[in-house]
Order: sequence, then C-alpha cells, then structure tokens
Amino acid sequence: MNPRADEYGRSPHHSRRGGGLTLRLAQENPRWGHRRIQGELGKLGHAVSASAVRAALRRRATIWRDFIRSHKDQLLACDFFTFETLFLKTLHILFFIEVGMRRVHLVGRTARPTAAWVAQQARQLAWTLQEAGAPPHFLIDDRDAKFSPCPGRLVHLWRNPGTHQISVPGGHAG
Repeated sequence: MNPRADEYGRSPHHSRRGGGLTLRLAQENPRWGHRRIQGELGKLGHAVSASAVRAALRRRATIWRDFIRSHKDQLLACDFFTFETLFLKTLHILFFIEVGMRRVHLVGRTARPTAAWVAQQARQLAWTLQEAGAPPHFLIDDRDAKFSPCPGRLVHLWRNPGTHQISVPGGHAG
C-alpha cells in the first residue's frame, strides 16, 4: 500500500490530477474502455492502475443514475430513429420522452432533418407542454449533429429560465 495514498487508496498523483483527466478522456472518447484510458494516461505520464480508472468511471455512472432517478419527473429526452418505407425511402422520426411518466411524443418525421426543422418541432412540443402546465426542467439530447447548429439549442425554446439542456455522448443516456 502506498503510504501517501488518500482514503480511497489512490496515489496523490491520480487523486489530484489523474481523476479529472480520467473522466475527461472518458467523456471525450465514449467508446474507450478503462484499459485504453489507463494506457492513454500512462502515455501522458500519469501512472494509474486499471482498477482506479474503472472505479472512477463507475462513480460517474452511479452519479448519472442517481441524477436520473431523483429528477425523472422533470426530465424530457429527445432523439431520432429511422424507418424504411415500402419504397426504400428513409424517414427520420424525432421523438421526445417524458422520463417520469414514460410518455412518448412522436413530434415529426422527415427525409432530411435539419436544425431548423428540429427547432420548429421542439417549439411546438414546448407550447403543448406549457399549456398542460408541465414544462421540463431538464432536456437531454445525445449531441446529434441536428441539435448542434443551434447552440443554447432546444432549451431556449421552452422560455423557462429553470430549464437546462444536458448533452450526453451518443448511446450513453441511460
């Protein structure tokens, strides 16, 4: 055991610098596993064990699960799925999910989604939810290119100062 280790058994080097860098590498490279992140940290001069990297990633996942669980009634998530028609035309369908109620809103479909089209569909759903008295506090998207051309993005359409947008790496929303 390292005599200079902190209460979690991490070396001072990892607990001060490597921990934040571990999470940053994981966020910027969502397909990397803990061993790849350990190797990249080693190349940068941070001697960190694979188990320390894995533990840091698990803590982050636990925090995300706790966030979802405690705010589920205030969350709205959005994404696309595709549908192939009988004539082999691909349609992109935009949907929103009220996480707490598990209610799905299929808000539109198009062959070529653009940021302007997404913004219009989100605006119409925002009006519907505001009329129902249930505007979300958090809007989750997956950093799809169709969301990125509108920085501040969809959240400004709700016109609710308490609404925040959370962008997660694709495939990591839950």
